[in-house]
Amino acid sequence: VGSEMCIRDRSFSTSIDVARVLYAINLDVLDIYGRVVSPLELRIEGPITGTYTITPPGERLSLLLPYGEYKVYVNPYNTSIYVPYSTTLAVDSPQNIRIKIDRVRYNVSITVVDISIGRLIGYFDLYANNTKVREKIGAETSISLPYGVHVLRLEPVIGFERAYAPSAPITVTVSGNTSVTIHVARKDYRIKIATFEGANPVGNVLVRVISEETNTLITQSISNAQGVAEITLPYGTYRFDITHGMYKPEIRSYLVDRDDITEVVYLTPTITTLIWRYMPIVGVLVGVAVAMYIVM
Repeated sequence: VGSEMCIRDRSFSTSIDVARVLYAINLDVLDIYGRVVSPLELRIEGPITGTYTITPPGERLSLLLPYGEYKVYVNPYNTSIYVPYSTTLAVDSPQNIRIKIDRVRYNVSITVVDISIGRLIGYFDLYANNTKVREKIGAETSISLPYGVHVLRLEPVIGFERAYAPSAPITVTVSGNTSVTIHVARKDYRIKIATFEGANPVGNVLVRVISEETNTLITQSISNAQGVAEITLPYGTYRFDITHGMYKPEIRSYLVDRDDITEVVYLTPTITTLIWRYMPIVGVLVGVAVAMYIVM
């Protein structure tokens, strides 16, 4: 069956609307670090226009859009969390679209503090959420981190792994420019100072340990009956002041960089000590000399 149109007036005009093909478009708005954490406005402008709200943790937006070119805008309600985003969308077939938006980044100033001696001597690699973000940092640095929660830790670089242990992880919430202090501790090692006079051990010897880096007293110990003072110290170079009332003072300098170091120090008796030691013999000799003189 057909239809017939008869036009008698040549001035007659009309218009016919032609509908565009509709296509199914699925839009997924994603945070580049995971799920959406704050509401977003999604606006589409083209043959038709629409505004939609994406709520955490993010949801698929399913639309039927007519054929054509569109601009897509993603604007955060909270501009301190997300960066605005825009893109072009050509609707000419059914599509699944993934839009990834970035977070606002902030400056984080980091100070590294040696809690063992008080003077930093090494370099470290910095990790944020188990990803290396900066290499070979010293006492201070600054990095850019996105909004969110980050776990920071330091690993000593090659060459300083004997000096420092990895830092304890610290959790930092980054919602603006901020500063962080990370404490690092030196590894501890044992050193034994053995004091002798000849082949005989000398006990009750005072051993004072002074850091050559800071010129401060770190600790002190007294040798046992076997002449041994065992001391645990953080990695570093130390001056050992060794004293005993009956011996001349001795000074030694050692790098403590491994376990079970043993250093032998031989002590020299003082003049007073020698006099007191040989006083009985001198007395006997004097007595013998006097007796011989009297006999003569």
